[in-house]
Amino acid sequence: MPAESYKKQLAEVLDKECLCIGLSNSAAITYKNTFVKNLNAVTICPGPNIVNFSNIVSLQTMVDHIYGRTNILSGNDRPHMFIAELNLYIDHLKEMLIEDRQTGQLDKNKKKHISFYQNLRNGILCYSGLPCVADTNRETFNWLLDLASVELDCLSYQYDLN
Repeated sequence: MPAESYKKQLAEVLDKECLCIGLSNSAAITYKNTFVKNLNAVTICPGPNIVNFSNIVSLQTMVDHIYGRTNILSGNDRPHMFIAELNLYIDHLKEMLIEDRQTGQLDKNKKKHISFYQNLRNGILCYSGLPCVADTNRETFNWLLDLASVELDCLSYQYDLN
């Protein structure tokens, strides 16, 4: 395939589009309906676990990974899904606090921030009490929960979330 043709094809595949339309177009294919807004692309939404993959692989290799015949993960240091989710929420709280401080809305939204903080605290308590979470690496799981707890303590102190 000539390089120019390949570049054009790649550009079409990687073209930006509205996520809602692209995701709904897969249903249009399934039910033999017309595409929304006549955009003939289908979006593939990889989800947050995409960060654990770093290579471009064939469909066959991906299928082999899914069925456990091969491993294409970047590393073995993936956090448990609950830890990853907890860290996303802590980052979101930090972003809200920083933005509200910059815009002068910190006092106005304090109740919301305190509630968000308390929900994260309750989540950590819930995670630490689950008996079947991270059976194989419970020590690391608990250590990461402790780290998240310390980070929340720092935010609480810094932004007076009591």
